[in-house]
Amino acid sequence: MARPAWAHYGQQSVYHSGWLVSGQFLQTTKRGRRQSDADVAVSHAPAELGYCPLTLALVDAEATLSAALKGGFIAESAHDALLKAATGLHFSTRTWVRVLSETGLSEAESAHFLKYLPEFEQSLKRQDAQRLLTNLKRTSRLRRMMVRTVGKYRTPFFSSHLKKKFSAGDS
Repeated sequence: MARPAWAHYGQQSVYHSGWLVSGQFLQTTKRGRRQSDADVAVSHAPAELGYCPLTLALVDAEATLSAALKGGFIAESAHDALLKAATGLHFSTRTWVRVLSETGLSEAESAHFLKYLPEFEQSLKRQDAQRLLTNLKRTSRLRRMMVRTVGKYRTPFFSSHLKKKFSAGDS
């Protein structure tokens, strides 16, 4: 499989197709660790129920299990069993209850995991979405500043100043 062509723009990257992308999923894809969009896929409820996710993205399962292991909530053997189970499930059926049922962990171990899940649960999808919104806000602010000044201060120095201001996150 050919590796994608990437161009860099600040902390973001542009895939050769023109998509501007950023975040953890991008980083793992660029390194060749991820090959499929299925790693971030979830089934979700209809619009009437607010599109809330009904299943678990593999990237979120991996991040959560890593945090649980690092935090001492689960043993390495449980981590490995849960990761294997999560990886083996199709995104449309991957839930924590289903992952736990596939591992062979005892009911007590499963109950312990579910009880403490809120303390170590991670969502790379949510983090990436928040990062994207922040980047869009900054990009929008930069564009507004540039539009207001087009024709007034069209110099390389001024453009450089705007880029510095943008990258520093100033208002």
